[in-house]
Amino acid sequence: MTSQLHPLLRRLLRRSGASPGEPPSEAAWDDLLASLSRTYAEADQDRYTLERSIDISSREMQQLYQDLKVTSQSELAHERDRVMTSAAIVTATQEAAPDGILVIGEDRRVVAHNRRFAEMWRIPGQLLRRGDDRALLGYVLASVADPDAFLQRVNALYENPFESSRDEILLVDERVFDRHSAPVRLPDDRTAGRVWFFRDVTESKRQHAALERARAAAEAAGRELQRSNDLVLAQNEALRRLQRQKDELATLVVHDLKGLLTAILCNSRALHEAPHLAADDRDAVRDIQTAASTLHRMALDLLDIGRNEDGGLPLSPIDLDLAALVEGVVRNLRAQGSARRVSVETALDVTEVHADPDLLRRLLENLVDNAMRFAPPGSAVRIEATARAEAVLLRVLDQGSGVPAAQRDRIFQKYVQLGEEPSSRGGRGLGLAFCRMVSEAHGGAIWVEDNQPRGSVFCVRLPRRPAEQPGSAGQK
Repeated sequence: MTSQLHPLLRRLLRRSGASPGEPPSEAAWDDLLASLSRTYAEADQDRYTLERSIDISSREMQQLYQDLKVTSQSELAHERDRVMTSAAIVTATQEAAPDGILVIGEDRRVVAHNRRFAEMWRIPGQLLRRGDDRALLGYVLASVADPDAFLQRVNALYENPFESSRDEILLVDERVFDRHSAPVRLPDDRTAGRVWFFRDVTESKRQHAALERARAAAEAAGRELQRSNDLVLAQNEALRRLQRQKDELATLVVHDLKGLLTAILCNSRALHEAPHLAADDRDAVRDIQTAASTLHRMALDLLDIGRNEDGGLPLSPIDLDLAALVEGVVRNLRAQGSARRVSVETALDVTEVHADPDLLRRLLENLVDNAMRFAPPGSAVRIEATARAEAVLLRVLDQGSGVPAAQRDRIFQKYVQLGEEPSSRGGRGLGLAFCRMVSEAHGGAIWVEDNQPRGSVFCVRLPRRPAEQPGSAGQK
């Protein structure tokens, strides 16, 4: 029977002094019962502690499970949102792209496409929804100008999944597509399909062709312009040669004419002073003298203008008596003034000037003669000289019809006349050009203003000490 006892009970019986063949004493029973009671109490406490531990662990495990569940759901929601956002970005990017985009999987099924792809190839929505790449390929072949080459290139790319390609496709409606294809690569260097990009470059090709045509036309026009320019240059050179020959001939003629006019002037002056000459004959001689003087001055002007154009007008400036020079001008033109019933007045606040005496005299003669020709009979031409800072201002005033404002620069150009008649202001277009040349040779300027109440004022500004021209001293 003792073999059936629980090992713990056997240990307690031994502790109480009982043997297997002898029953325990009363005291031993009390001791045994006390031990049993203590053992039961300890076992019950251990059970309670274990149950509490299991209960606490169970609640903690439940809370941990709930926490893990919430965390997993939050992370899953966050990951789902991230994936949905990425997909929306990809979709928006595809739809906003100017290119037609088509993505084909490894199984030759349509993975994605954008609206532009369907518009470019004019593919029905029902066919796209089927998702069969082979069906799409068969549909677009009818739109391609060279379907065999198109199909051969597509199949070659599918047979070589890692190959990229770019080329142009001509359609039967004369549109041109730029086609770009590349594999969809995975991180482990496998492929997951192929993406196709199509861009309509028809307009850019047309613009490029138009640009090429324009460039070719421009080059042809440039060549024609060059030929025309060469022809113009050759004509200009021929004209320059003719002009040089004409100028040389004119210079020779004017030079000879100057000698003849000098003889006429000398003889006419001597004849005019002859005491036995009748009044009518004296007037005729005076007219001859006036015409000869005018022609002589024109000849000298023409020679000096030509000399200036060939390399500059030589000057021999000196300190001269302006009053004496003006008096000589008035004396030389007295005959013209008498014939036209125009007098000459002077008002000189400056009596000295540094200039070339011969050139300055002829400048004043041209201006006074020009003023006389337009001054009304009975009026006066006035010569003034005033000091202006570092310059001397000469002015010749008349009471004629004046010079239009629009013509005030042109009248100083060679051969420019304001009227059609030879007697128009500016004469034959040499006198005022000569005056401008002389003014500028002295470092000055010439211009024309309105006179009050009517007429013109020709103004010449001369520096008090003009800059010396290299090699000009003493030359004439």
